Formats: sequence, C-alpha cells, structure tokens
Amino acid sequence: MKKVIQATAILLVLFAATPSAAITIDECRRMATENYPMVKQYGLVEMSTDYSISNAKRNYLPRISISAQATYQSEVVEFSPEIQNMFSTFGVNYAGIDKDQYRATIELQQNIWDGGISKAQRKKAEAEGTSSARSIETEIYSVNERIDQLYFGILILKARQEQNIKLRELLKSNCDKIEGMLRNGTATQSDYDAVRAEQLAAEQDYRRITASCKAYCNMLSLFTGKEITPDTEFILPEAIYDPDAENRRPELSLIDARISELDAEEFALKRASNPKIGAFAQGFYGNTGLNMFKDMMEHRWSANYIVGIKLQWDISQYYTRRNTKNKITLARQQLQNNKETFLFNSNIKKKEIEGEIDKMHEIMRKDDEIIKLRRAVREAAESKYRNGVIYISDLLREITLENNAEINGKLNRIELAKEIYRLKTTLNN
Repeated sequence: MKKVIQATAILLVLFAATPSAAITIDECRRMATENYPMVKQYGLVEMSTDYSISNAKRNYLPRISISAQATYQSEVVEFSPEIQNMFSTFGVNYAGIDKDQYRATIELQQNIWDGGISKAQRKKAEAEGTSSARSIETEIYSVNERIDQLYFGILILKARQEQNIKLRELLKSNCDKIEGMLRNGTATQSDYDAVRAEQLAAEQDYRRITASCKAYCNMLSLFTGKEITPDTEFILPEAIYDPDAENRRPELSLIDARISELDAEEFALKRASNPKIGAFAQGFYGNTGLNMFKDMMEHRWSANYIVGIKLQWDISQYYTRRNTKNKITLARQQLQNNKETFLFNSNIKKKEIEGEIDKMHEIMRKDDEIIKLRRAVREAAESKYRNGVIYISDLLREITLENNAEINGKLNRIELAKEIYRLKTTLNN
C-alpha cells in the first residue's frame, strides 16, 4: 500500500511538473485572424462579385417579352364616302377598321454588339470585388496590433511574476537569517519587521500581477478562440528583422484596388458612347393586322410578324463625357497622393522604430554586467549587515536595486522583441 501511495505521489508530481502547451505570437495572430467575424465577409464578397459578373455575361442572351392589349379608338383609318361609293359600283365593300382592337404580342431582341458595355460591366464588378476584399483585409489586419499588445503585455507580466518569485525567495532567506540573529540578540525587532513588510508587499504585488495576467489571457482567448491560461508558455519572439523589408500594408493594396475601380469606370465611360447593334423580331396575333386594306374589307384575326436589325447611338453621352473623365482623373490623383502620404508616414514611423531598436541594443549591452555588479553589491551588503556595519535599510535598498536590475534586463529583451514586431506590423512583414 505504501508503495502504491508513493507511486501515485510521483505521478502527481510529474504531471504537475509537465509544462503546459506553448504558444507563439505568430500563432496568436493567425488564430485571431481566422476567428475574427469579418472573415466570413470574404465569401459574401466573392459570391456577390460572381453574381455581378454572371449578370454582365447574360447581356447577350436574347430578351423575350410577352404582352397583350385591348384598345378602343375614337377614330380609325377609313375611306371617304365618295371613294366607298366608287368601290361599291365595282362590288367591293370597304367597311373600315373596327374601333375596338385586340393584340397578343411576343417580341424578341438580340444584342449583336453592345459597344463593349458587357465587358466594361465585368471589369467593374471584378474591380469592386477586389476593392471590397482589400477593405476587409485592412480592417482584419488592425487586429494584429491588438494581439501584439496583449501578447507582449503577458510576457511583461510573466517576467515581473518570475522576478517577484525570486525577490520573495531572497527576502524570505534574509528574513529567516534575521530571525535567527534576533534570537541571538544581534538584530532588532524593527529590522525583522522591515524585511517582513517588504516580503508582504512583494506578495501583494504578486497577486496584482497574477490577476492582470489572467485578465490579459482571457482577452487573448476571446480574440483567438482558443483557451489560453496563465499556465500557457508564451515564447519570446526572436529579435530579428530585415531592415530592407518592403512595405506590404493592406492599405496600399486597398488604394491600388480603388485606382483599378476608377480604371474600370473610365473604361465603361468610353464604351457607353459607342453605337449598339441589335436584331429584333416581333410576332402578334390580333385584329387588326399589318394588312390594313384587307382588314378594312374583312373584320378578322390574323398572325403577323416583323423582323429587322437596328442601330442605336446615344450621342447625348458626349455632353458630359469630358467632365466625367476629368472627375475620374482627379479622383485617381487623390488616391495616388493618399498612397504617397501613407508611404511617407510609414517610412517616418519605420525610422522611429528602427531608432528605438538601436537604442534597445545599446541599452542591453550593459544589462548582464549591471546585474552581476548589483548581485555582488547585494551579497556584500548582506555580509556587512550580519557584521553590523550597515543598517537594514541599506540592505533592503541593495536588494531592491538588484531586483530592479534583473527585471529591467528581462523587460529590455521583451521591449526589443516588441519594437521589432511593431516594425513588422508597420510594414506587414
């Protein structure tokens, strides 16, 4: 039984010691993008574009219309009484056309050449679909900045948490030593109380850090759609970047897509003023028909048809064509200016971040040496206090300075990675 208990205890310890799943910032970005509700709009935009293109392709399908009408006319075509009398002498009776007339018609129209309107509509639909997709990409891309803030915020909190544990262990060690010195009469109660107060303050700080870390993890879980807890291992990204990286921000692609929209609009403007050629056929059954004279002799229903080719040329398009083209040109120039402005601002931001990265590299060069020196000073201060050379306040100050040096070293590494990812976000790399 004792062996079973020991084995169970060992398994529990091993289970507890097993590291939790690790996660990287790139994985968080990917999951957040896939989980973002607006991603669903990609499919909707694609479907809408397909429908618009399909409609444009159907412009060359024949158009068929069916109609029926019944009319009553106050006057109809008829011969004068003198002519009717003359025809009567030859035994011909022209009774005239009925004032009530009826007609059932079927008409077919077929485009032979629509002046390029169908092609222009397809180009415009494709350009609008691309522009909508780029607009969605721009909004989704902004999620990366929020993911970066949460991820590096958690890394900072975890670094503080880790350093807090080391500080509390150091304070506990000194507290135990002073407690022994207090029993031997070589330390005062106030010295013990001072170290104990620092120990309790560190415990309070740990609780605050833990609560903040949990809140950040909950927010990151909402973004990614994956359960992320403070026990998750967050991997610090490598501090590597390409200083010659190209700017691939989706805002630039969106501007290019909108310029393509204007190109399609200009293409459609040119085609709108072209003549159009079509064929038509019309058949109807009714009274009266196309043979008017025969219908004047016989009141009858007849089948009739008309076929032909027609040319249409709406020259009124030329009235506003130049002004509309000038408006498109101005809009294109505005977009080009927006693109240049965006690139200019992005380049300024890039230089600013690169300056911060260089500064962090310079700062980090002395981190290890500062930590080593602070540790040596703190150890010497502990020895001096035990020998009664310095006061407890001097020792606590050295402990605090060493702790600050170590936490600053960790935060500097995180800050460097954060700035590098800020640069990557600025350039979309």
